[in-house]
Amino acid sequence: MFSTRLRTGSLGAMLAVASALLIAPAAQAAEPTAGAEAQDCAYQVQTHETLCVPKGGDLEAAWQAKTGRTVVDGPAEASRTPSDRVGGRRTPLAAADYRMATVYDNINYGGSSLSFYNNNPCTPGGEIYFNYPSSWFGRVSSAKGSSSCRIKIWQFRDMLGPSDGYKYSIPFPSDSFLNDNTRSISVTY
Repeated sequence: MFSTRLRTGSLGAMLAVASALLIAPAAQAAEPTAGAEAQDCAYQVQTHETLCVPKGGDLEAAWQAKTGRTVVDGPAEASRTPSDRVGGRRTPLAAADYRMATVYDNINYGGSSLSFYNNNPCTPGGEIYFNYPSSWFGRVSSAKGSSSCRIKIWQFRDMLGPSDGYKYSIPFPSDSFLNDNTRSISVTY
């Protein structure tokens, strides 16, 4: 099962994420497994939806066909118009998921991958973390941030233990001890 947590100074943001996580039904995880043919997988952190395609397949098209939502991979500002403003603040895009981060089986972004999708882009002052599904424990050798997110990989669940980041990409851990030895990732703007 996937786990998600939010660390931020905003009580309202924490309550919104917590209520989304409590309401969302847990889906059966279509997780890649060690030793299986390489796959690209997606996990939506609010709805717990998962989807895997063969490596090199069009994950975004498959995700949109399954969920009806497009995948945004880039700064939220680049895909907005002035009408997206509410009270001077930008609102999330309707029917869209932001790719926050992707972890990979191999160094230099090779092998199977797992992308974390979120309803909102990375925002200043907020930090969200995701525990890997158990099938990814002891597998992650590289990671990339998306949608203007910087990433940090952690040895243990819940952002504990030695870590490497905050960077836009980690082609391999700077401490070789963390290679194939992490269990969570955090993202921030």
